[in-house]
Parts: sequence; C-alpha cells; structure tokens
Amino acid sequence: MRCADDDSMMPRAHSIMDCEMFASVATDFDICLGEAVFIWHGMNEVTTCFGQLVIGPPGSGKTTYCAAMSNLLESLGRKVTVINLDSANDTTNYTPNVDVRELVTLDDIMSSLKLGPNGGLIYSLECLLENSSWLIDSINSAKGYIIIDCPGQIELYTHHYALRQLIDQMQRKCDLRLTAVHLVDSHYCSDSAKFVAAVLTSLSAMLQLELPHINVLSKIDIAEEHEMLYAPLHNFTELTSLQMLLDADLNREQPNASSSWHKRYEKLTRTLAEVVEDYAIVDFQPLCAYKRDSLLQLLERIDKSNGFVFNSSSASKNDSSMPLDQATAAFVAKSSAEDYGPALQEQYWNDED
Repeated sequence: MRCADDDSMMPRAHSIMDCEMFASVATDFDICLGEAVFIWHGMNEVTTCFGQLVIGPPGSGKTTYCAAMSNLLESLGRKVTVINLDSANDTTNYTPNVDVRELVTLDDIMSSLKLGPNGGLIYSLECLLENSSWLIDSINSAKGYIIIDCPGQIELYTHHYALRQLIDQMQRKCDLRLTAVHLVDSHYCSDSAKFVAAVLTSLSAMLQLELPHINVLSKIDIAEEHEMLYAPLHNFTELTSLQMLLDADLNREQPNASSSWHKRYEKLTRTLAEVVEDYAIVDFQPLCAYKRDSLLQLLERIDKSNGFVFNSSSASKNDSSMPLDQATAAFVAKSSAEDYGPALQEQYWNDED
C-alpha cells in the first residue's frame, strides 16, 4: 500500500487506494473475518439459538408468563431452557434449568452488604455481569429455545448498564437471537396518567435494550376486576392517539378535577404523551396467559421478530432452529382472518358502559 505523501512503504494514518486495491482489501477482509467467526463458533461449539427476554415491573406476571409460555412451547414440540435471573424469585411455578440463585441470592446480599431489596437486586445483576462466563457456558450447553426471566427492577432495563451488557455478551458469544417481551399489567388502562407512565417506561426500555421488542398488556382477563376500560381496547393496544385517551378519561367524573394541582398534572401528562407519540414505535399485544390462543398469537409475533420463522436451514443441528411448527402455523393462518383484540374488546368492554 503506497502512501500519499511519498514513495516509502512506511505505514501512515491515512492512505490512498485505487478502486481495484480497495476491492481486493475488502474481499480479503471479508474472507478473513468470515473464517475467523466460523472457526470461533466451531471451537466453542456455538449454534444459533432463539429466545425471549421477559421483563416488566414487579407483579406484571413475568413468572406466570414464563411458565405458561414454556408449557406451550413444549406442547408444540420445542425443547425449552428457562433461565431465572431474579435472585429474589424463590417461589417460581416452573423449574428453571439455569438459576442465578446458584451464584448469588438476594438474602445473602442484603445480610452481608446491608443493602435493601432494590440495591440488592441491582448488585446481584452486577455480580452476574462480573461472572458472565457462568451464564454464557450455561446457555451454550443448553438445548433448545431460551426463555430468560428477569428481575422486576425497572431501572435495570430503562437506564442501568448491567442488563444491556449481559445482552451484548449473550448475542456475541452465544449467537442468541432475543426478543424483549415487556409485560405491563392491564390495570394501568383504568387511569390515563398511569397508562402514559407505563407507555413511557416501555419506550425507555425499547431504546435502552436495542432488541426486537414486544410490549404486552398482561392479565387482560381480569381487567374487569379492577375497572371497566373507559375506552375500546384497540385504543390501548394500537395507541393511535394518547391525547384521545386523555380526553376520554377527563370526561369521567374525577375528584378535584378543577384544582390547580390537577390542571398542572394534566398538562405534564399531555406533554409526556406528546413525547411518546413523536416516537410512534410503541404498541401493545393483549395477553391472557391461561388462554392458548392468546399465547399463540403472541408467539407468532415473537417468532417473526427474532427470526425464528426464517431459520429453517439449521433445523437438523438445533431443535430451537426448527421452522414455525404446524400448530403455530395453523393458528397463524386462522388469525390472519380474525384478530384476538376485537374478541377481548367485546368481552371486557362494551359501548353501553
């Protein structure tokens, strides 16, 4: 490579190449990089696998969802590996294949470091990050589809660094194609301000994690036990207009609606709603974890987002790389003509109310 300033062959920070030389260098680089990746994957016995990163605030139904989704996948013929990253979750209704409590527990952290539950959960994830080789080895030795049950601390997936760095390592060292499944309790739909806060949290998580992302309104089957939705369900799932939802909520009788504090609060809520609407990337999928058709429709979106449905070439190498199974495909064909949302809307909301 000849330098621009003289005829010497000494390296320089900047060099000029003609088109043929650039094409040759680029080709060599691609070949070397491809071989290096192939050799690294072969030496470490890494195969492409797919999975879900289940996040959400406390009480949103993450553990219940992980149990229901793993049972569904097993019934469809997929091998499933469930990973628990919540060091405080000692009452799971599933048996985790990989459990962070084997490495560290929240009780030990709180007693030894005198931390509260919030600080203890953050510390446990930072500890996992420092010992990430344990998690990477567990994933590489696992078989099938991966479901990761995460802690319920909101800051872990909205602005803290630990979970984001763990995701980077899992993607690079395990060739793991993840979709973030963010669960939000549907009772937030009973109040416009709470719902805007939930949407803002979802948006923050989408921007922070940089993963294919599906937001889910969980526990939609018990929404009527909190309050009847004050607007049609599709207004909450499609988010066509948050301002319209705020207007609809204001039309209801509310205590202290005319107070100066309430007016300032309303103005703040509307401003935050405008921020979310400017991004225009947030929507929700309704879910009843105890209904198979609801889980199947969500699984269809997840399989499309993480690429599972497009990776049929390596089906013989890894059970998790099978194409969309027949049961899911049959439901997808059926759901193309009818949507689950209107059925839920008819069940939990009516025009007369």
